[in-house]
Amino acid sequence: MGSNRQEKVVGFIGFGEAASEIALGLRDEGFTRLEAYDVNQAREPQGALVRNRASQAGISLSKDCGDLIKRADILVSATSSTVATSVAQDAAKYLSPGQLFADINSASPTTMEAASRAIAGTGAKFVDIAVMGPVPRSRHKVPMLASGEGAQEFADAMTPWGMNVRVIGSKPGQASAAKLVRSVYMKGAAALLYEMCLAADRYGVVDLVMASVCEDMDAVPFEEMATRFIAGTAIHAGRRVHEMEDVLQMLDDLGTRSSMSAATTETLRWISSLGLKEALGGKAPSEYATVLKAMRESPHERS
Repeated sequence: MGSNRQEKVVGFIGFGEAASEIALGLRDEGFTRLEAYDVNQAREPQGALVRNRASQAGISLSKDCGDLIKRADILVSATSSTVATSVAQDAAKYLSPGQLFADINSASPTTMEAASRAIAGTGAKFVDIAVMGPVPRSRHKVPMLASGEGAQEFADAMTPWGMNVRVIGSKPGQASAAKLVRSVYMKGAAALLYEMCLAADRYGVVDLVMASVCEDMDAVPFEEMATRFIAGTAIHAGRRVHEMEDVLQMLDDLGTRSSMSAATTETLRWISSLGLKEALGGKAPSEYATVLKAMRESPHERS
């Protein structure tokens, strides 16, 4: 890995927790050509924190963002999703051919597309970076998905320094979409657990219910469980609507939250309307991709 290491100048626009932890990790790898600019570096009390982070990482803070952009080979925008596009627009005034502009903010695909358009015409290449884990734990080695015109070039430059970059496409927004779509399940599952456990606790059966769910979930690998959920629901959605209606009645009687269960009931009702049971011949397929294909082909898919 060391033979491929070529130090480019990496400039961070925004030096919060994520940027500083990545910088610390790169420093530990021996990477020395790091600089940063943060709009808060001269504003107190935030400035003291920014300067302390820079000192710990052993990197210099540029007094002018434009100068930093001109000097850097790779710009890493690490501000926030609310200003990601405006940061790209401002950076475009100073960018030139051969540079990479990598946005690691947790933002929507639309925001990444807008940021990419903002630097179009400068000759610099845009990289959409989705950070897929906690940065403080893994620092620069945190798993990252990359897409956009400059994604492969970014990976080639930084992977030899220990960064864990997986290129998934050439379009800005793809990496961010993968992260946000994953959150549909990850955050939704957490919300479902809250709703389930609150109701179970009211009945004094939370340990029993949790043990029962764990027994099912621990029995097989997650991919097999996911296939079972998707394929089984395609066939039995109609019947499961009725069970969920009983669930909603129970939660209403308890006076506990039911928004996730209500959404589940609505989704099951929609799945039932797609006619998947008939399209699949009344038999659950062995691969969830078969269900997704049937859904794409259903005339009611967007209803």
